[in-house]
This record gives sequence, C-alpha cells and structure tokens, in this order.
Amino acid sequence: LKTIPDWSTAKPLIEKLHARVRNNDASVHPFIAIMLNSTADIVLRESRRLARAGAAAARAAAAAGTFTPFDHAARLAKRNSSSPLRVAFISSNFINHAQGAQLQNFFSCGGGGGASSSDGGSSDDGNGIDAFLYSLRPAVTREAVEARERLVATVGGEHRVIEVTAMDEQRIAERLWRDRIDVAVDLNGLADEARTGMFSYRPARVHVSFLGYPATTGSSDVDYFVGDAVSTPPTTAAAHFSERLVLMPATYQVTEHRSAYGRDAVRDAEEHRAAGGRGGLTAKRDAARALGLGDSVLGGLLEYERYLSSMASGGGGDGDGGGGG
Repeated sequence: LKTIPDWSTAKPLIEKLHARVRNNDASVHPFIAIMLNSTADIVLRESRRLARAGAAAARAAAAAGTFTPFDHAARLAKRNSSSPLRVAFISSNFINHAQGAQLQNFFSCGGGGGASSSDGGSSDDGNGIDAFLYSLRPAVTREAVEARERLVATVGGEHRVIEVTAMDEQRIAERLWRDRIDVAVDLNGLADEARTGMFSYRPARVHVSFLGYPATTGSSDVDYFVGDAVSTPPTTAAAHFSERLVLMPATYQVTEHRSAYGRDAVRDAEEHRAAGGRGGLTAKRDAARALGLGDSVLGGLLEYERYLSSMASGGGGDGDGGGGG
C-alpha cells in the first residue's frame, strides 16, 4: 500500500487485506487498521491479538521465575485510607505535542496537579490525587524540553517525570509497582511507542486508556476506556471494546479555552493595521509562547503581521517578507 502510485486503486487492495485478516491469512496492526478505515470488528480482533502476546509474555516470565505477580490484596490491606490516590500518566508525548498541550490544561484544571507531595509527586488536597508522569520518549530538542517544563510546572513536585523510555514492559510494570501506583492511565494506547503489554503484569489496581488512542486496546487487563457519547456511543461501541466505557459528559478531549487567542490575534491585527499602527501581534505572540505553542505557530503569527503590513503599504502581499498565499 505504501508503494502504490495511484491511491484510487487502493480500495480493492484494502478489501483484500480485510478478507485475509478475517480468514486468518494475514494480520495488520490495529493503528494501521484504523487508518485504513477497517471495520470495528477487525480493529478489535487485531487488538486482541496483540494483547494475547503481551499476556503470554507475562505468563512466561512468571513461569520462568523472572517475575513474581504483584499482591494487590496485601498492599491494599496495609494502605492508609486517608492517603491520596497515586495516579500514573504514561505517555510518549510529554513534549511539544498536541497531547502535551492538552495535558497542561488538564492538570491546571485539577486533573492531578497541585502542591508538592513528600515523595516527589504532586498532591492536590481538593481531589486526593498524587500525579506522576512516566515518559516513554525523552525530551531532546529545545522545544521539547521547554514544553515538558511547562507541563511539569502544572503538575508540581520535585521529581514529576520518570523516564522509562529504555525499559521493557515488565520493567515499567515493576517500576509502577515499586512506586505504589493505584491507577495507571495509558495515554498512548496502541499508537506509536505503545507499551500496553505492561498492563498484563497488573502493576496497578486500576488501568485506564485515555486521550491518545481512539479505539480499544483489546486487553482484558485494561479496565476502562474514557470516551464520550459521540466518539464512543455506548449502544454501538461497547461491543467493540474490551474495556468498560466511561463516558465524559461533553467530550473526552481536553481543550484549552485560551487557545481561542488565534481568532483574537487576527481581529487585533486588522484593527491595529487599520489604525496605522505596527506590532499588533506582539502581545498575542507572547500569549502563544506562554501557552507553550511552538515556533511554527509563533512564526505564523509573525508572517501574518508582515502580510498585513505589506497589504497596508500597497505591496499586494508580496513585500516585507509576507506571502500572498
């Protein structure tokens, strides 16, 4: 499919692939299946195939004596009932990524952010949550590092990001257990850099799939999927999810109302230009930077300002570095 020159011929090839998958003559990664507009039964089927492989690895490790199943009952019996829930958020996108930007708002609005706890997580006395970020991808570029710093600032605590990039799924599960995590929230699902096999080791009492992946993980060890009535209508979607659906009242997407600054920037720039002024987008660029938006967005605002300058000077949109397109 990647090499065909004419995508108008792709449909029969995709249909052939679907038929082979149903006949157990071929397999396709669930994330690819979604992009190929596969039916929900194929996505669930292929997701369960991956989940079985993860479960088999956990069973093999236990049989070989390289993994000792975690005793949640014993831990729960010793747990202080007044202690906050320790919640792990696991993702490869704690960087300059759309998910990272969404999570800033999630934590700043009470999704686990707050004052520092004694052991490095964040504590919010209002909702009884200690949040920890387990990163599946290091922050390498300047933009990635800065985006992570902004996210971490909304969570609180001294050691809020735990790097687990180099760990395999069993080691990640063991780290979650060692950190006494109560709820593990997977933000990747079966998308890039997925590590859903870690849940086959049952490192936390509750496992949740949220935000980063629009379909089932196929794993009986992932307890809940957070969706909404539009993206996961319960009357039809439930049959195609191995998880129990948890429906948010409006949307499962974490949105940032302040991101509407873009519309205001256009309005402000036009008014400023009409008044013959300059630098109409400076404040908006500062606001964009404060919100953690990347250089590409900031550069776009600058180009728009230059374009308006060119138009105001009669340059037809081609001068002063602006573009008419």
